[in-house]
Amino acid sequence: MVSPQVYVKAIEFSGGDSIALDPDDIIVIVGPNNSGKSATLRSIEGSIKTGRNSAPTTKTISLDYRGSLADFTRWVPRVTTRTGNTFRVPNAAGSSGTLFPIKDLSKAWNDKILGALAPLLCRSLAAGDRLNAIKPIKRIAVTGQPFAPLQHLLVNEQLESRMSQLFQEAFGSELIVNHGAGENIVLHVGSRPVAANGRDRVSREYIAELEKLPTIHNDGDGVRSFAAVLLNLLTSSATLLLVDEPEAFLHPPQARLIGRMLARERKQDCQLFIATHSGDVLRGLLDSNSPKLRIVRLRRRGNVNEAHELRPDEIRQYWNDSLLRYSNILDGIFHDKVVICESDSDNRFYAAVLDAILKQKGSAERRPDFMFAHCGGKARLPSALKALQRLRVPVAAIADFDALNDEQPLRGIAEALGVNWDQIKDNWRKVKTAVEEKKPELGTREIREKITDILKAVTEPILPRSARASIESELRRSTPWSIAKTAGRAYIPNGDPTKALNALLDVIEAAGLFITPVGELEGWVKDVGGHGPGWVNAVLEEKDFSSKDLEPARDFISKVTTPL
Repeated sequence: MVSPQVYVKAIEFSGGDSIALDPDDIIVIVGPNNSGKSATLRSIEGSIKTGRNSAPTTKTISLDYRGSLADFTRWVPRVTTRTGNTFRVPNAAGSSGTLFPIKDLSKAWNDKILGALAPLLCRSLAAGDRLNAIKPIKRIAVTGQPFAPLQHLLVNEQLESRMSQLFQEAFGSELIVNHGAGENIVLHVGSRPVAANGRDRVSREYIAELEKLPTIHNDGDGVRSFAAVLLNLLTSSATLLLVDEPEAFLHPPQARLIGRMLARERKQDCQLFIATHSGDVLRGLLDSNSPKLRIVRLRRRGNVNEAHELRPDEIRQYWNDSLLRYSNILDGIFHDKVVICESDSDNRFYAAVLDAILKQKGSAERRPDFMFAHCGGKARLPSALKALQRLRVPVAAIADFDALNDEQPLRGIAEALGVNWDQIKDNWRKVKTAVEEKKPELGTREIREKITDILKAVTEPILPRSARASIESELRRSTPWSIAKTAGRAYIPNGDPTKALNALLDVIEAAGLFITPVGELEGWVKDVGGHGPGWVNAVLEEKDFSSKDLEPARDFISKVTTPL
């Protein structure tokens, strides 16, 4: 007998974007809040139940059914229980299920409107429903036909063992079926008692020890939700599994682990849809290195939902980039817009500036969902921008003034944002030439003298940090670009060089690249000493970001965060 199967062959979203799918794909749906992730899962489930797509996020859900009517009618009694003239169909919780008239079985398959039979082939795991999935339910005979998830654990020792291994991997405790709990199936959490001296798992002594352990249905929401997802993943007959917010109630490490386990443990003939707000779940899925993983980002524009897919080959390419694997840049796919900076200090300062802007505006407007991320230097900006733009995440970049010093990475950043280098290279060269024609503040002889004086004053065997900082400060005075980095636009001569700079900035800012006009981050607040983390810590503690002094920084970030 061939087991029947249903899977999603294609989805056309309300914005007109379509994706074609294979029956064994893992599709993770991401995007900002209210972009239609959960609604897409509901539209798939509704199409299988009623034959109609009722969700506004999608235009069409194209389904493919495999197997014959004879296969279906022989298979259904094996995965349900019969009650009079109806089949009782298990659901995700398995506590009661729903009823379906036996006489309508053939019509349901022929019309492809499964109604109450839908959970047999399409199992939906909504966040709220999962908390009831591991409550005690009525036991069956060991030789009986299981239909609820917990009943499968009762009669299948190998399945119970695998479930316990996975649970222990997540929480450090075993998950144990109580085979002597009376009429109900109960799960305990802890270390499995030792069945010594000929006592087995139904002996009075063993059960007494087991019942000292806590039961999972009285445990925390995260533990229950995690177990429910795994239980349905391992026991369901469904060939299409819809998991909404698997991260619900979980701490980040467990969220990443549930993503990894979903990819690793799902049946090979099962199509898996996951809607998530969690970068941890997404990283867990990526950790699996599954060649079947597809990432679909949704974005709402007005009343339509746009969809953009990152294909498996692109996923492998970007996930092999250590920048994306070990930073928070990937979390940008859950936001309305991402601003990528050179360092974490930039992130923190500019995020505080944005907070001040939003406080001044008050609560009348919707708070924009912006994210500041850093890429560890301007050289990594192009790859970060390309990865997010492939999923149509609106992005901008902020770079220090010395980004104008060399063709690379400036050209790579500009081209990643869609700028034609030929359009800006002449003005860039004029700016670069104007800077390099200026005489440095210190020549070689002066630099030698300054550094010698600093070193003479050092008595410690290891060069102290203060001396290093002083040397670096003097070296910055030895090249025009070092001075330009601290002065910013003010260092560019009047006349043609300034015209060229303005023309250059007009083009790149329109594309999303913003050059710090005061040279570097520390130029915004010059009465606070230091550099990097120390400087930004002091500024965050001492300064009022809504003050007149920081108005130029607020004006700058207002431009940067304008929606694209």
